[in-house]
Amino acid sequence: MYKLKELYEARGKCIAEARRIQEEVEASGKLMTGEIREQFDKNKAEFDGIMEKIRVEEETRKMEQAGEIRMQLPGRNDGRGDGGEVETRSAKEITNSALRGFLCAGTQVEPTEQQVRDAQSLGWIGNQCEARMLNTAELSEFRATQMSSQIGADGGYLVKPGMPMAVENALKWFGGMRDFAEIIRTESGETIPFPTSNDTGNVGVWIGENKDMGAATVPTLGTTNLGAYELSSKIVKVPYALLQDSFVDIEAWIGERIGERIARAGNTAYTNGDGANEATGLMKDVSTGVTTSAVDEFTADELLDLKYSVDKSYRMGAKWMMNDSSILFAAKLKDGDGQYVWQEGLTLGAPDIIRGHEVVPNNDMDELGTGNKPVVFGSPRAYKIREAGMMRFQRLVERYAEYSQVGFLAVQRADGKYVNAGTNPVKAMVNA
Repeated sequence: MYKLKELYEARGKCIAEARRIQEEVEASGKLMTGEIREQFDKNKAEFDGIMEKIRVEEETRKMEQAGEIRMQLPGRNDGRGDGGEVETRSAKEITNSALRGFLCAGTQVEPTEQQVRDAQSLGWIGNQCEARMLNTAELSEFRATQMSSQIGADGGYLVKPGMPMAVENALKWFGGMRDFAEIIRTESGETIPFPTSNDTGNVGVWIGENKDMGAATVPTLGTTNLGAYELSSKIVKVPYALLQDSFVDIEAWIGERIGERIARAGNTAYTNGDGANEATGLMKDVSTGVTTSAVDEFTADELLDLKYSVDKSYRMGAKWMMNDSSILFAAKLKDGDGQYVWQEGLTLGAPDIIRGHEVVPNNDMDELGTGNKPVVFGSPRAYKIREAGMMRFQRLVERYAEYSQVGFLAVQRADGKYVNAGTNPVKAMVNA
């Protein structure tokens, strides 16, 4: 590990030196010639040599791991245990054992004697299970964003014997905006100018025979730009020991978790984002359709007022959107004949309906309260979510190799904006 660690560090220095030379050349505005070119070529030759050494070392390690290492049992120098037998374990088994002990450093979990012996056999430690490349202070700082096969809450529960072969995940509803938006997918991330036009104020004119047709007002165009901000799940670091020993498909499980983190953050921004390095939320720009008479509730008539505050052109296929507590409040409302305005979906999976329109749950919407906007109604095509490429799931192996860890990361390039040409396709209810 130490040889590879040193090679990785040397490779990083070569890359940094190449970048320094390039920046100097760009700053001078001259070509890379003479002494500067010689420096660059020398650095490049050194980099190529390091890469070849890394390749050889990594292939050698793979060969070693494919074989088996004969280990003496404790208390004997002749390779014999109490039963006179020689214990044979693979290099992979020894390394896994040493890694489990290695991850105990700086925690309240004590490594076993076998883990200590295995770590010593690999040259990792002196008389305690602490890797020379990582001291206890560094481990404590690093563990805040990593998982562990030894600490239960950080992943250790996944390697305990006799456990069910699945993880019971806590559930909490998120989402809604993707059901209240038009999704636009592009291969690249350049800015998209989304054109708008409002010619609703212009009309034709009746004229008599042989009369001048009249001069018309020229239609005007506007634009709403959709960019591509980066949305990150943040890196989750997992020890190789946990990847190897877990009774569940830990990589698939982590992939699901970080994918959900992207989705949660996306929904929050598409609902309430301020547009600063993130999507601009629908609620930031939506106009008011009705103001309630009460500060922390609404009536069935006020829902009807909100619906008809939106122009008929947008009401076909329009939807409601509110959070779960507002949905509960709406479900209890009755009209003047004592009939509930809320209609449950008639079949399994069918949406619930208010006044003939689907209800979209979104728990990033406001709660009922003074000045809040707990309910919106309007066209689900007015808000645009732009996604540049597919969500990227990345497995970072070399970056954390010296810690015997793998990093997992999800990244999505996206943006979102409410596209309003001028006639307010979505409107909000505002509490007094």
